[in-house]
Amino acid sequence: MKRRVPVFSVCAAVCLAVVIGISLLAKNTLTPEQEVQQANFKECEEDFLTVVELISAHRAQVEGIDYPFFYLQYNEGSVSLFTKKQEISLNEKELLSLRMVSAAFPENAGALTTISVYPGRISFDTEPKRYALVYTAEDTQPEFMFQPKETRKIQCIKIKPHWYHVFAE
Repeated sequence: MKRRVPVFSVCAAVCLAVVIGISLLAKNTLTPEQEVQQANFKECEEDFLTVVELISAHRAQVEGIDYPFFYLQYNEGSVSLFTKKQEISLNEKELLSLRMVSAAFPENAGALTTISVYPGRISFDTEPKRYALVYTAEDTQPEFMFQPKETRKIQCIKIKPHWYHVFAE
C-alpha cells in the first residue's frame, strides 16, 4: 500500500523553500535607496584600480607606516590626497583617476572623504558613513565598514571579485 504525503506538508515545504530562496536573493540585491547611494563603479573601475595601486605603493614605500587613513581635500574643483603627515604627490594619471573616483560617488551617498587601509583591504569611505566601496585582496567579504572595532551591522553586496558595496543597516 502506497503512503501518501499529506498535501499540507508538501505545501509547507514548498513555501519554506520559496521564502528561503527569496531571503537569500534579497541579501545580494540593492534596495532602491541603496541603488542611488552606490558609487558608479562600472564606469570608473580602472580609476578605482589605479587608486588602489597608488595607495598600496605609497604604503609599501613608507617604512613603519602607522596610519590607516588617507584624506581627500577638495578645493575649487581640484582634489588632493593627504595622510596625517603630508600631501601625496600624484602624477597626472593618478590625479585624473582620483578625480574620477571622487566624482563616482553620488551626492546622496555622501562625499568621498577618506580612503582607509587595513590588512587585505582598501575602503573608499563616504561622509556621513552610510556607504563604502571596499576592495579586498583575498576576495573575502568585508566584516566591518570603516574600522575593525565597529559593532554596527552591515550589508555587503559583491560587485565582482574583490569588490563590494558595503551599506550600514
